Parts: sequence; structure tokens; C-alpha cells
Amino acid sequence: MEKSDRGSYLKTALLCSRGRRAKRGAALAAALLLTANALAADVARTHALEAAWRSAGDLDGDVVELSAGDRSALAIHRPAAGRERRGGVILIHGRGTNADSRETLHPLRIGLSDAGWDTLSIQLPAAYDDADAADWLATAPAIEARLGAALDWMSKQGIDKRVVVGVGDSATIALRFAASRGSDEVAAVAMISSPATFDDDAVRDVLSGLARPLFDLYAQRDLTSVTANAERRAAAARAAGLADFVQRDVPGAGPGFRGLDAALVAAARTWLNARVAKPAGTAH
Repeated sequence: MEKSDRGSYLKTALLCSRGRRAKRGAALAAALLLTANALAADVARTHALEAAWRSAGDLDGDVVELSAGDRSALAIHRPAAGRERRGGVILIHGRGTNADSRETLHPLRIGLSDAGWDTLSIQLPAAYDDADAADWLATAPAIEARLGAALDWMSKQGIDKRVVVGVGDSATIALRFAASRGSDEVAAVAMISSPATFDDDAVRDVLSGLARPLFDLYAQRDLTSVTANAERRAAAARAAGLADFVQRDVPGAGPGFRGLDAALVAAARTWLNARVAKPAGTAH
């Protein structure tokens, strides 16, 4: 190839490369814009939901504001019924739901409160409509900040024997958070309908250092990602030497435990009372 030809060839290649980079840059910018717009829309919906809770006359609980670093978050508190307080349950919802979703969250926060547990269900950061599990897990630092604020709030209310319950993709976040705190702060952790596999070393290290009760509860006919990974979760817990691991399903239940709310609550209540609850006779 002549020198002039090589120069022309290199110039053409450079222009093509710049063109491809420009196209990729434009595509990335467009994707980021769509993501930002979707996130903004979801944040607006979340604010509307929170406003509706504040004005609701039938919420069946009190809206409280949590201070999570330089941000605030809302949660729904329902006090323990009766004279005996068994402990406190902090609930975090999964992707695509909210702190008072009729499936799973609402039955648990009401049913466990009726059974003597203060419940605090936290509204988590918004995620855009088509967010996948990785997108949701990327919000873990913000979720953990809200969990920390919830612990502080319960402590100020004199509520101990605190348990963190994570639903769906939030279950692993609940597990990691619990392991990062002492057992005097988080007495136990429960995962509801978790798709986790416990395959990576980081999660196995979390299991090895948990040293407190762990409950893995799901519907018998739950999402395939949940039921197919159940044995892997159990095997990882056994391999980690986790002494107080309980796994069970709710017979006949499908995703969200639709129509079997009472069975869901009964399973959670039985585990809590057996593994965590204060002795009977403990007053508020």
C-alpha cells in the first residue's frame, strides 16, 4: 500500500471509529435520558402514594418519618395489640410493590401487629417500571440507610427484639444488613419469597457470620426463581454452619400468597414466637 493510500485508509478508519463512538454516545445518552425520565415519573408516583397515606382515614396504622442521613423516608407503624409486646418487625417490600401492598406486606404488618408485634413497614426508594433485580439491588445503600433509621426509631420507642423481614429481591438486602449489625440491634432476619441462590462467596461469608435465626419462607407455588433456588439456599445455609436456619413453604399458596394471607401470617408468627419473642407476660 502506498504511503498516500495508507494515510487515506487511516483517516477513513479514524472517521468511522469516531462515528461509531458518537452513535454509541448518543445511544447511551438517550438511554440515560429515558431512565432519568422513568425514575422521575416513579418518584412522583411514590410521592403521591405517600401523600395518600398521610391523608388516608383507613390506613390502619400511623405514618412516621424516618431520618436516613440527609434524606427522610416514610414508614407505616402499627403498634402491638394487647398488653404484651413481643418485639418489633421491620418490613421492607420488594421491587414493584410498596410498604402497604395488599399482597404480603399488608397482611404481615396487620397480622403480626395483632399477634403482639410492633410492625414498621418502610417505603423504599423508587425504581423505574422496567427495573430488573440488578437495578433494584443497586439501591441497597439507600435501603440500608432506611433500615438503620428504622432501627433507631424503634429503639427510641423502647421496642427491642427487633427482626428485619425482606420480601422478594429485598430479602438479600435484609440479610446483609442484619449481618452488619449486632444481635442486640437485629435479633433475627426473615426472607419472604426470596429468589436468592446464595452462590457467591460474599453472601456465604454473610451466612457464616450471621449467628442468629434466619427464616426462609415462600409459597409452595411461588415464582420459579424462588422455588427452584430453595434447595440451593438451604444447602448454602447448612454449609455455612448456620445453626438456626428454618425453611418452609406455605402449602397451596401461589405468588403473593393470594387468598392464603392467614397461612402466611401464621407461618411468620409461629417462627417469631418460637425463635425471637419475649417471654409471655412482658408488658409494653
